[in-house]
Amino acid sequence: MLIHNTLILGSLTVMFAAIIQSLTGFGFGVVAVPFLLFIFPSQQAVLLSMILSLCSLCLHFIPSRRTADWHTVWYLIAVGLPGLILGVIFGGKINPVYLKGIIGITLVAYVANQWLQTERENLKIKDPESLEKIDIPQNFASNRKSYGLTTAGFFSGLLTGVVGLPGPPVVAVLIRSLPKDKFQATVVSYFVIEYSLAITSYLIFRNSSSFETLITTILILILPTVAGFLISRPIRRLIVESNFKRLVFLLLLIVGFTSIGDFVRNLCH
Repeated sequence: MLIHNTLILGSLTVMFAAIIQSLTGFGFGVVAVPFLLFIFPSQQAVLLSMILSLCSLCLHFIPSRRTADWHTVWYLIAVGLPGLILGVIFGGKINPVYLKGIIGITLVAYVANQWLQTERENLKIKDPESLEKIDIPQNFASNRKSYGLTTAGFFSGLLTGVVGLPGPPVVAVLIRSLPKDKFQATVVSYFVIEYSLAITSYLIFRNSSSFETLITTILILILPTVAGFLISRPIRRLIVESNFKRLVFLLLLIVGFTSIGDFVRNLCH
């Protein structure tokens, strides 16, 4: 009975995670990993989350790949590869709570500032004389360094290797500069490649038997993962550009505050 209930709860968890990821382009691990850690050892939970997330991402990637900003995708992969390798090799020796705490504090500060600027720009569109002129870059790929994309890419790779959570740094940087469809296509394309590299690295540098023990669970949980993707399809069409950015900002803040909370609890104990 306990195993039966666990599978039901696990199925609902990954279904909801797939819905969130399909709506925003990221967030599967944010929803799924905390639950999976109650059932599996940390390495297996991270690996399971990445595999299921990759399955969901591939469904989104196939129709949207032509819309992605591939120059930015390959740049992120290149600058994130050293971080990914370091994270996979030394992840067992790094306390992920400390890393997530540092990222969480930075993320909350950055996202709060970006959200404030976005709301100011929205007000300016409604009332052009109410705010001073705010310049928005037209070509994001040509301004990577000024937007911290290099740093975001490296830490995204590091987070992927340590806790299987590549999204927050890259998403926080890209959301302000790319329109909804291009943003989703770009982050999905990036995550498909990043997760593929991460899963391969896990199987090479860590214990490959983790995958063998998870095969049955993966086969069971793929179905609710696909179901979550299909459920999200009609919902995505109802979300307008401004509300989409608010949804992403909100999810990023949840990630940030959750990471900070884990860090504080770890210090208190």
